[in-house]
Amino acid sequence: SGAMIRRTAILSIGGFPTETVTEDAHTSLKMQRLGWSTAYLREALAGGLATERLIFHIGQRMRGLRG
Repeated sequence: SGAMIRRTAILSIGGFPTETVTEDAHTSLKMQRLGWSTAYLREALAGGLATERLIFHIGQRMRGLRG
């Protein structure tokens, strides 16, 4: 996933969180608590790679669940 975030929004929450592996969700929640809004764009602005094997996908999902 990818995101475009205003620098002032990141600075207002003290920068990117480093205490979690789900920093994307953590960042969004902290910003919304301070009144920043988010929007979903139905346009591909970034690309990435998918896991090649099911076991790698499961490991990735487990890390995300631990937060």
